Amino acid sequence: MSYLDGIEKLDNYETSSKDDYVLLTLILITLDYPNGNGAIFTKEEILKAKDTIIDTPLIIIPDILDTPTNHSNSFPKLDKKAVIVGHHIASRIIQKDGLEHLEVTAKLYKSRYPELVASLQQLHLTGQLFCSMECSYGSEEQTTNGRILKGIKFIGNALVTDPAGQYSKSLTWEAAKKEAEKLDWLQIASVENTNNWLEGIENLD
Repeated sequence: MSYLDGIEKLDNYETSSKDDYVLLTLILITLDYPNGNGAIFTKEEILKAKDTIIDTPLIIIPDILDTPTNHSNSFPKLDKKAVIVGHHIASRIIQKDGLEHLEVTAKLYKSRYPELVASLQQLHLTGQLFCSMECSYGSEEQTTNGRILKGIKFIGNALVTDPAGQYSKSLTWEAAKKEAEKLDWLQIASVENTNNWLEGIENLD
């Protein structure tokens, strides 16, 4: 089933060429390294799945201080307090601290959420901006070290306080100006008929 099934696309937003945005890079997952839920993402599987994160939402459920809490309870259907603060535009495998990681780049909507993005920047500057992705998968293989997930498809990412991945945090923050373009914003709509699609989603709270 397509990622966009059950999602309403809204494309009637402003096209100002003066909007600010931020390019944020994060470590999404660490390869061949079990996370807090015992899930293992092998390099072989991630090479096939890494680009499925592109164009998926980056969400946050902010607290009263605009700092992250955790996932929507029914992700990808969004909690009422959840905000799509950006979307993912690139992914690549990197080496850091002797391990391989999947690094993603997200575009944050600074003009739309200036106060929220400012709070996220402060967390980044103090090394406290963490993320936790969501994915679906076709099957899993039990090993002595954890569960190897196969047939992975990323469906989104959330900024959280307690990530399942030890290394899942922000790496770089770059402010920029966007060129004139028409933005396609995503709003999660009713997914009453998408129960089959939600089966196998790995919740990394």
